[in-house]
Amino acid sequence: MRMPMLLTLVAGLLVLAGCYRETVPDYGPAVRSLDTALEQARSTDRNVLVIYGSDSCPWSRSFERNTLADADVREALGSFVVLLLEKGENSADFEKAWGNPPTPSVVTLGPDGKPLGTMLSGVVKKDGFLTYTAWAKSGTGPQPAIAVGGG
Repeated sequence: MRMPMLLTLVAGLLVLAGCYRETVPDYGPAVRSLDTALEQARSTDRNVLVIYGSDSCPWSRSFERNTLADADVREALGSFVVLLLEKGENSADFEKAWGNPPTPSVVTLGPDGKPLGTMLSGVVKKDGFLTYTAWAKSGTGPQPAIAVGGG
């Protein structure tokens, strides 16, 4: 009696998890490999915007739903080669280079792979993210101060 109930519970949780992930925004033409991102950045003369998160991090989910899903933010993302890194999946080199950063984190790399400014860690609200991307698009001048926080 317990085994069928347990299987039903597990199946229900899997269905809920699948439905939850379907609500996460589509980032458009994002890539999942640093080599591919840098290749595209060099060929299109754009910077790479690295978005590092985790499916298990509620702050990463909040950042996706409340900032990255916004139409203005999505338009700004079009100015970059967007590199999506999922903690523990395709992020080992990034984690090693940045000292196992918190999730969510955002950093901009030039087409040469060198960081522009410092990493943003935490939930960045829409206005702050748009300010950051306006700066990161050119990669010149001082990095603006951006407020970050929890979900």
